[in-house]
Amino acid sequence: RALSNTVITPGKTTVGDVRRYLFDEYARAGASTWFQPDVRVQRVGGGDFEVGKHSATPAAPGPALEGTVIQRGDVLHVDMGITAMGLDTDWQKMAYVLKAGERDAPVGLKKAMANTNALQDAVMVTCSRPGRLNTEVYDCAMEEMKKKNIEAMIYSHPIGNNGHGLGAGVSSGTSAGRPGKPLRLGSYISIELNSATPVPEWGGQKVYVMMEDDAYLTEDGWRFFWPRQTDWYLIR
Repeated sequence: RALSNTVITPGKTTVGDVRRYLFDEYARAGASTWFQPDVRVQRVGGGDFEVGKHSATPAAPGPALEGTVIQRGDVLHVDMGITAMGLDTDWQKMAYVLKAGERDAPVGLKKAMANTNALQDAVMVTCSRPGRLNTEVYDCAMEEMKKKNIEAMIYSHPIGNNGHGLGAGVSSGTSAGRPGKPLRLGSYISIELNSATPVPEWGGQKVYVMMEDDAYLTEDGWRFFWPRQTDWYLIR
């Protein structure tokens, strides 16, 4: 929300400006990070080129993305991990830059957000229980998405003293005939996933809503440490 309210000026602020702000906020709070915060932009006509290319990694065209100017109508994605008190966190959030005259995100983007929330529900509540194999959870959640006609990806991983910790993750890497690992009551995980939704207001172009939130396992499934995002953060 701080990004939405005080940092970004559409038409002027760059991806690099946002990253610099995040680093400064880490320092101000007396925390650090275990990876460079990543900022991605999706926009009408931009295709999928931003998705999957972390401007935080040397393999990606860093300078080009770093200097990308955030415009009205853009969808923004932030991936960041805070290190504090001996623990690593991992979070991803989504924002929409309002066009002139808009007061809210378009209906199509709201649907895209709802699809990712439905994917979270499938992984966390419908399919996960202590003792169940992570391979079974993955297959169960993807089957739920197939029923709902939602294009989805799941790449959740354990978290704790390390950003990608030991234990049972829930991702495509746990499937394909590999032996499963049982989920352990009280364990920590970073629920990392996305859905891709054609958005009518974008001419049918797909928008990827990528989410990541830390959770712990209860008898009734995973529960977030902090409430998840269900509405777009709006940048005015």
